[in-house]
Amino acid sequence: MRPPASIRSRLLAFGVVSLGLTAFVALAGALLVRTTHVEDSRITADVSAGLRRSHLALDQLVAAQISLQTLLRQKDPDEIEAGIKPYDATRQLAATHLAGLGDTVQPPFLRLTVAGKAVINDILTGHNSDALQKFVET
Repeated sequence: MRPPASIRSRLLAFGVVSLGLTAFVALAGALLVRTTHVEDSRITADVSAGLRRSHLALDQLVAAQISLQTLLRQKDPDEIEAGIKPYDATRQLAATHLAGLGDTVQPPFLRLTVAGKAVINDILTGHNSDALQKFVET
């Protein structure tokens, strides 16, 4: 029969086991924090990229509306003709940015595009008051 272990050896064994478990829990916690941080960084980058795309699209939409508003103020036919190109370019750029944002923004953008074309048609035909009314209603 084996003699009972001394208190000193029991205490030493308890200390070693406690230290081992503490190291294991610390290592597991560190690995969990690291993997969580990597995943959080990826999610943050994805959300940030989406917000940047949304901001660029909104910026282009505002630029298109400002360009259209500038057209409403023009009286000279040559300046009106020249102002249509920047409007079309900014509207097309906005459409490009909006394409990656999902289907929920497409119907309002389509309505805005149709209204913009109606405003331009009224400007080109000399009906500036109708064009202004359509612009304000959009």
